Amino acid sequence: MSIYYHHGDKVEFDKTAVALGTFDGVHIAHMKIIEKVKEYAVANNIKSGVHTFSEIPANVMGKSVCTRLLSNNDKAEILSDVDFVYMETFDESFYLKSPQEFVKYLKENLKAEAVAAGYNYRFGKNAQGDVSVLKKLCKSEGIKVFVIDKSEQEGEPVSSSRIRKLIGDGDVKTAGRLLGRPYFITGVVEKGFQNGRKMGFPTANLSYQEDMTIPKSGVYIGYCTVDGIRNRAIINVGNNPTFNGTKIKIECHLLDFNEYLYDKEIKVEFYDYLRDEIRFETKDLLQNQIKKDAETAERKFKDYE
Repeated sequence: MSIYYHHGDKVEFDKTAVALGTFDGVHIAHMKIIEKVKEYAVANNIKSGVHTFSEIPANVMGKSVCTRLLSNNDKAEILSDVDFVYMETFDESFYLKSPQEFVKYLKENLKAEAVAAGYNYRFGKNAQGDVSVLKKLCKSEGIKVFVIDKSEQEGEPVSSSRIRKLIGDGDVKTAGRLLGRPYFITGVVEKGFQNGRKMGFPTANLSYQEDMTIPKSGVYIGYCTVDGIRNRAIINVGNNPTFNGTKIKIECHLLDFNEYLYDKEIKVEFYDYLRDEIRFETKDLLQNQIKKDAETAERKFKDYE
């Protein structure tokens, strides 16, 4: 597991190689940046790290409202194979740094000997710095710079914004390919209205972080990890129109599990889209559809197992 540093800390190592970026989602293009610093660190017998943010900078600056692809804890977990994660607070004291001040910060606080960034990386006050500025300033500080080219899949760049749109459209399968793993959300199981249990299909109602990217309303297949064990699941995202619900919920029916789940932390992975959310006139019609969903899921799971 990585050592975890926060805003203003000085790392305890003498020399490091650091990946720079927001890294929301830690997708396959991000991993190329991270792999480069790991490779350099091993070759030069120094430590590897990631400099990232606890906030999404565009949200803080009011440029957009972006939902998250990962909670900070999940991001740190995915990055656990580097030696350290530097989780920066993107506040005024940080975003007002000039490009020159930021590079000195890398040298003094992160002990950077080398850094890697994506081709479109921006930094410093008002995003004044780009990768050409980064190279110039780092050269004066004796820091080596690696710039990682654009990654594409299906003729389009791999990006966090593209992945958010795919998830919002329900295309979690393609999103998973760009992420390099299924899209997932973690949270604690809270007590719901128990409509599923009353119909013989108990569900785990996930209490999730409100700024997470939520797939479009519908029914999905995926996995639900409980106490370290992955269980096949049918996942419903929506407001339960049959029961006149209003809040968007994520409810998981675990196909091979029927134990007490309340207050447990679970990880919900979205593998594929099954169907739209439907309002049924009777509970019996809903119950029959859930049985059909389970049968369809059984067939689809064979593609993943």
